[in-house]
Amino acid sequence: KIVFMKYFKNQLNKNSLFILICLILILIIFYFSLQKLFAEFFLMQPHLHVQFFYFYLLFSTAVTLSFLASAVTAFRMIYVPFETVIQRLRNLRTQSTRSDEKDFFETLPDFWNEVEAEVSSVLDFYQRKNKQTDRIKKTIENVLNVFPEPSLVVSRDGILKYTNKSFLKMLGLEVLLPTLHISDLFREPQILALIEEADGANSASRKEFGITIQGHHRIFIVFKTPYATRNEDGEYDFLIIFHDITQIKKTDQMKTDFVSNVSHELRTPLMSIQGYMQTLKEDLQSGNKEHIQKYFEIIESHVERLSNLVGDLLELSYLESDMILQKTSIEPEIITQKILKQFSLDLEKGSYRVIPKYNPPSANLFAQERLVEQVLINLIQNCLRYTPHGTEIQIEWHSLETQTLLIFKDNGPGISREHLSRIFERFYRIDPHRSRSRGGTGLGLSIIKHILQRHNGTVEVISELGHGLEFKCVFPKLL
Repeated sequence: KIVFMKYFKNQLNKNSLFILICLILILIIFYFSLQKLFAEFFLMQPHLHVQFFYFYLLFSTAVTLSFLASAVTAFRMIYVPFETVIQRLRNLRTQSTRSDEKDFFETLPDFWNEVEAEVSSVLDFYQRKNKQTDRIKKTIENVLNVFPEPSLVVSRDGILKYTNKSFLKMLGLEVLLPTLHISDLFREPQILALIEEADGANSASRKEFGITIQGHHRIFIVFKTPYATRNEDGEYDFLIIFHDITQIKKTDQMKTDFVSNVSHELRTPLMSIQGYMQTLKEDLQSGNKEHIQKYFEIIESHVERLSNLVGDLLELSYLESDMILQKTSIEPEIITQKILKQFSLDLEKGSYRVIPKYNPPSANLFAQERLVEQVLINLIQNCLRYTPHGTEIQIEWHSLETQTLLIFKDNGPGISREHLSRIFERFYRIDPHRSRSRGGTGLGLSIIKHILQRHNGTVEVISELGHGLEFKCVFPKLL
């Protein structure tokens, strides 16, 4: 209606001269038509010619005045209010109405009020629709932000419309422009293919692939499903959800590796025991007793290795269980001297120099005593196996404001940096043959890591090849 009234107004402005000429022509045609119609009447009765002329003039004048009055009335009622009516409709759209405009409309004919009421109802309808759309958009954003998984909504041409906080956190961003294309964020063809493969409203899909994000390779299951609402063009947007399974894949791989390593670690000593037992049996049957003592020593060493391995596996199983730790107050000096006393013969035999330090001397540690002893035992055993005789060992306890720190250092050969990130993995050995020959199970450092995790603490290793090894074990203070 607004467009029609604007068009009507423009036509009046453009064609006003044309309308005036048409009116004059109509009057002239009307005059001559009547004159021709009554021509015979004028000839037959000449004495009425003057009277009819005056009557015709009076009639023409009345018709002209009536027409002009109607035109002026229409001009004042329709053409003159056009500017105010259009401005009023604009104000209705922007919800800015002045009181004088309202008074002016009350003086106009009823049809203008009907026009105003109709336009107002239409505007109210669309305003309610816009508010409803805004509420839906806000609800969508809130729902997406509740999702723990990174999620985004993209159009069929790949333009981003919504993203949640988890998605921004995954990319390491604070804000994302909604006009970006998905190719501006990802270069992986698998993700771009999710949009290109759109073949209808029901084209949901699920794919698994790896993505490099912020320099780290991560594995995702990506779900793509049509969005719940349609656009103005009738097309659906797509909701894409990234489910990170990197840790799950690592855990599965660790389980696979663990089973494989355990099988290998158990099979090797069992086969050796079986072989030497068979040889021993044959020697006893033949009366050859020359190597019996040697065979028994080898079998004993393999049995000890199996016993240590089973013990370490049971320890890991205990640490990974849901059992509640029985924590008590422990004096670091007493527990350290207790463990050093157990290894006194081995330390003296290898000429190891142990330097314990306690700062402050009377500080206590709140933890499960047996597990703290296990940490010290594993660290000392690791040092005895892989450091040369005469090595200096430093055991330092530091009581800080919120944590207790255990530092275990030696001046042995150390390890290179490429092994530091994997040294706490189960069965990981820098030199497997050397480790097995010295009785190592490959689980000692992994047990230390699990003990610290059960105490909500951390363990860190610092080393350079040729510059010794340093372990930092942090126990939080829980009062």
